[in-house]
Amino acid sequence: MPTDPMTIALTSGGLALTAALLGQLVAGCITNGNNKKTEMRAFEQKRKAMTLQIYAEIHAALVIVRERKYLEGLDGMIRYIEQNPDKPAHFEVHVADESFPIFKANVSSLGLMPCSLVTQVVTFYTLIQSLVQDVKPGGMLAMGAPKHTFEEALHLGRQMVAVGELIVREVEELYPEVKKHLPVAP
Repeated sequence: MPTDPMTIALTSGGLALTAALLGQLVAGCITNGNNKKTEMRAFEQKRKAMTLQIYAEIHAALVIVRERKYLEGLDGMIRYIEQNPDKPAHFEVHVADESFPIFKANVSSLGLMPCSLVTQVVTFYTLIQSLVQDVKPGGMLAMGAPKHTFEEALHLGRQMVAVGELIVREVEELYPEVKKHLPVAP
């Protein structure tokens, strides 16, 4: 009498049972593989949606900074202080109470974005939020500040623009079709 389980299964009428079990195993592997593909597709869709939303908000912020010439304004204030050292210098920008709603609404989901972008996005928003605090009514620059404070703000602004431009380029490389849908260039 055979003692090998496969031989026992085949000789004792277990062929149908063995075939059924193997069939279930193969079907389970295929189904599991399809579920993984579906999950990966869903993850990639969420990743892309999140990345493009953040991209759009950063792109818009860069356009606004350029069009309104905020960095040029800070630079002009530095020159004004140099020419008028005894006069107070103020730089105030009225900013909406709810700045950067996309970032704020999705901050807990930033991990969905490609890893290479996450630190850049956090850096961008940290820099721009710092500048907003300085120039909004009641901020350091709005209340009046010495030359070195304006120089620091200008330096932070330039860093913010550089990081923002880097993010824009990287997202456009990942998703080239995004350029077709932008109303204005940064």
